[in-house]
Amino acid sequence: MAFLVAVLLVGHASLATLPDRVDGQEISNLYGWWAAIYSNWPFVPQQSTVWPVSSLSTPSAWDAALPQSPAELRRSAEQLNEYGSALDILEFNPNPEYPDFVRWKQGYLAQVDRLGRVFMLGYEHINGTRLRQLDVSTKNATPTFDMSDPYNRAVFTQDVDFMFREVVVPYIDYYVTMNGRAVIYLWNTENMLGDFASLLNEIKARYPVAFIGSETHKPRDGDAAATARVDALDGFMAYSVLDPDNEGNYSRAMTEQYWSSVVFRDFLRAYEAQHPGRYRLFIPTFQAAFDDSRYPGRSNADGSPKTVPMYPRSRDELFGAAQAIKTAMSQQHIYDAYGPMVVYNELFEGAAVIESQPYPAPPSQYHGFGLGRLAIVKQFFAP
Repeated sequence: MAFLVAVLLVGHASLATLPDRVDGQEISNLYGWWAAIYSNWPFVPQQSTVWPVSSLSTPSAWDAALPQSPAELRRSAEQLNEYGSALDILEFNPNPEYPDFVRWKQGYLAQVDRLGRVFMLGYEHINGTRLRQLDVSTKNATPTFDMSDPYNRAVFTQDVDFMFREVVVPYIDYYVTMNGRAVIYLWNTENMLGDFASLLNEIKARYPVAFIGSETHKPRDGDAAATARVDALDGFMAYSVLDPDNEGNYSRAMTEQYWSSVVFRDFLRAYEAQHPGRYRLFIPTFQAAFDDSRYPGRSNADGSPKTVPMYPRSRDELFGAAQAIKTAMSQQHIYDAYGPMVVYNELFEGAAVIESQPYPAPPSQYHGFGLGRLAIVKQFFAP
């Protein structure tokens, strides 16, 4: 094990050559919603609950499950600009055996100047990861990881090193920074257990990076590891709307997100009062739906969905959810005035707001076909 960890850490001897800060696109100057972008979710109609229009995903490529072409990427960028998106969050897995980097480099990054989009990386440290899971006995549960494990710490550090050297530095003119630090989004940080805090702090001491974590819950009293993890993060942003009772009730889920955010913001304000100068960003998310019922492996043995599809019942309900988030950002100051994060083109889980084709759908579900979802996002979250 010691040898393996040593191998993973090769390359860190040159840490002294890294800059103390990086000056990219400062987050305080970026206005508009944040678009979650995926390279590795090409359109497969029978598996998807969002069907992009053919100008954004060529029909001839569907059967081959090819990602967007350079021309389609440019059209998507034009759409994002038109509807008020400030930046992209590129879902990125630095695992050498995972094809994310190649896809991004051949597609998005190859024409980043022409696209003209500002971006940050969303570190995919759950699916396709090299990290060792803490418990694999519970199927269908979100994996948890012991970040006190030397192997996991080495892999995580190596991944950050790769992202910084191969993406942040070469594309710094378009990369999102916060006070001279490159921003990396980490989803599901609540499942990064053990001494994750010291690892984050060690990395931030070596690299000019800042971490936004997916946290919406006040740490339990007496949970020193969770409290330290929250302290080590530079900001917070939940990835999706939670439906803890698996009801598929969109309105209730959005309401629960709101009240959870109120409690979390109160916790952050109390924290800041005790730690002057230690402000942490809190970014909202806006989700148009959730439906992964068509994707293989996401159904029960009898064919029923493991997760009840969650759609607003009407356009008015989706409109009201966006309006509530905007009010929480601008008037109630529960969230900071950045974002929200919105899923743009991840097709299989039903939340994508990309311009879409209609298909037969239950009248009780508002899918916002065409530009219906994007129009609401633009109305409330464009600068």
